[in-house]
Amino acid sequence: MLKPGQIITNFKTKKGKEITIRVVDKNDAKKLMDFINPIFAEDTFLLRGPKDLVKNIKEQQKYVKDQLKKVRKKEGFLLLALYKNNIVGTTDLRKGQYRHKHMGDLGITVSKKFREEGIGQELLKILEQESKKLKLKALYLTCLACNLRAIHVYEKWGMKRVGILPRAYEYKGEFVDGITMWKEIS
Repeated sequence: MLKPGQIITNFKTKKGKEITIRVVDKNDAKKLMDFINPIFAEDTFLLRGPKDLVKNIKEQQKYVKDQLKKVRKKEGFLLLALYKNNIVGTTDLRKGQYRHKHMGDLGITVSKKFREEGIGQELLKILEQESKKLKLKALYLTCLACNLRAIHVYEKWGMKRVGILPRAYEYKGEFVDGITMWKEIS
């Protein structure tokens, strides 16, 4: 069972940077805010954008508290990838409910300066291992159809495209399709 602040692994990126992956801890709110706001501002391919900036630390502390509750209840987790004690990547999992309890909805984000270094693949590998411990049978996500880099990473990891949500997201003034991807993990 995962515990707040628990270190999962240490590894070196393709460029030789030492990365620690661990479970979120109650003291991570400020670091998470410093990590996610530049990504929202970048207006990259996330389902959230510049208008979703975290405006205050209390908002971020509530998010961390909710994530820790999921860990305790075995309903999901938030893992952090840290370089020199700064967050450079995250992955989170939300276990489904009701007839959907065997499925996990995932998200993953890596800082611009740390992309293409293998951090995403390492986070996904650990996410899959921890999902099996939660007795999940499959993982899924939805991403913007124009996010070709992410789709490539997910397919390399073994996910398959299983659906399209036409014009599902507004992105940079246009409506773009959402791609639903799925991976069996049992």
